[in-house]
Amino acid sequence: MLWSNFQNGMIKRSFMMLVGTMLFTLVIACNSTPDIASIPETTPLLTATSEASPNLSGNLPTATASAPESSARPDVLILTRAQPSATADGELTAPGYGKQQHRIIAIDVTDFSSGGTLVIEISLGDGESDGSFDLFPENAVIPTEGRVENSVAALYDLKHGESGTLTHHFNAGQVFQFGATGNWFSREGATNIFTITATVKPAETTGTPSIPATELLALRPFKPTDPTLFFPSVYPSDLPLLDANGLPLSEDQARQMLEQFLKVRFPDNPDKVKAGIALYNNPATFLKISSPTLRAAFVGLMDTVADPAIGFILNAKTSQGNPKVVLVRFSKFPENRSNTIGMAQIGQMGDPEAMVIEINERFQYENPFLFTDTLAHEVLHQGSEPNSIVEEEVNYAFDTLVYLELLAHYPEIAQAGTWLSRWKNTNALSRLNSGSGSELGLYDSNGNQPIWPDSDKDTPSFDERFTDNPGRDVSTPGNDLLEQYLERIVEDGNTLPSQIDYSVDLLHWISNNQAEVTPEELIAAAQALKLEILSPNK
Repeated sequence: MLWSNFQNGMIKRSFMMLVGTMLFTLVIACNSTPDIASIPETTPLLTATSEASPNLSGNLPTATASAPESSARPDVLILTRAQPSATADGELTAPGYGKQQHRIIAIDVTDFSSGGTLVIEISLGDGESDGSFDLFPENAVIPTEGRVENSVAALYDLKHGESGTLTHHFNAGQVFQFGATGNWFSREGATNIFTITATVKPAETTGTPSIPATELLALRPFKPTDPTLFFPSVYPSDLPLLDANGLPLSEDQARQMLEQFLKVRFPDNPDKVKAGIALYNNPATFLKISSPTLRAAFVGLMDTVADPAIGFILNAKTSQGNPKVVLVRFSKFPENRSNTIGMAQIGQMGDPEAMVIEINERFQYENPFLFTDTLAHEVLHQGSEPNSIVEEEVNYAFDTLVYLELLAHYPEIAQAGTWLSRWKNTNALSRLNSGSGSELGLYDSNGNQPIWPDSDKDTPSFDERFTDNPGRDVSTPGNDLLEQYLERIVEDGNTLPSQIDYSVDLLHWISNNQAEVTPEELIAAAQALKLEILSPNK
């Protein structure tokens, strides 16, 4: 608490100093790229016209469980191939801060000897307590205090009256222990009721297919099976475009979400998990990124194509010796940029090279890792001139790689159902389906088929989305961070471009290099997007 108060005081004093010394600002906003799909046709990619709504319940993936048939449910759910789904309900109690008091329901999946995916849809009642949920492996010791360290999947701080989804891939049949408890931030002794519907999807239908991932990628373009995951201008659906709402994540909530993310991202590397938490807690990180949500998003850059952005944001200096990145923060955007997700403001503290990365506060209640690719994108905008359409395309080529890499390990962000999630899913699909054979690219697709299959938008490649904009023949200077991104995707036997600049030549180089995301990760990302992945026999 003392350190928290000290940090808050420091950031407030630092911010006031920045305001007092700020001389001028040049805004570099991501609003000059082509529209995602004619809404209207002149609308740029990050400023598509959409009526946002505050009615979405919460910022976690949502799914509604089946209504219980009665109030009495067993404490053991037995799932079989013949009966792969079952429902149970119960009451949870808030244990008080720092304590644990789990109501345990056993989930028997021993019939799935080859493994599968366990999906638990959770619906929390309108009682006083919010809820936290953990899935423990067979024979795990259930903790009674402190943070849970031994669960294999978790959903924390679900608000009363809301729903969420917990997903876990398992390799062999066993009896899991599902634990439900009131969260630490509810009044001690407060109660609520919950309902769960547990379903197993067998490994042969949901796991990484047995045929090589490269063969599957050669069958692209993959088409969606669930249009509600995508923007309605590309895939029409009855699901309205809504924003997440609620309350911003607290320090503890964001840290818990980050820890679970890191455990999934690096399941066999506890040192990476510790390093990520240390980076989140680092005072130097806090002084530049006070928002817990954005700090968690920042840590999410670890081991992605944009990993070099971590050191850049924390340590880079201008030629005058000032911090290159002054702040990363949520800000209120003007009405004419209400749908812009992020932008870089250049020229802070009287230094023409210093920047502030602004994220639209409209989206502040979203899952933190929906902002990770935006940070990767915005930090590349370092020039003093408005960014060109080629610069936008280059940056999008990278941020969609980051998003695909995150989806491979953390599919929840694809299934949030919000305006922001559906927007990013649609961008990612255009990148995933571009390129010939099994290779990602920017300029073609297999059989010149549309990159958005079964859509009215007959777009044949990722690059095609940008070609109708002026300035395609303009080259602008690159930067050291761009070069570090390029180093992460250069393929064996290739060399970096002789000149690092934002140009069509660089786009062609990027189209021929993609050594960062593995074929297996790309297939996992396709599964997260619920795409139809055909086998060679079909």
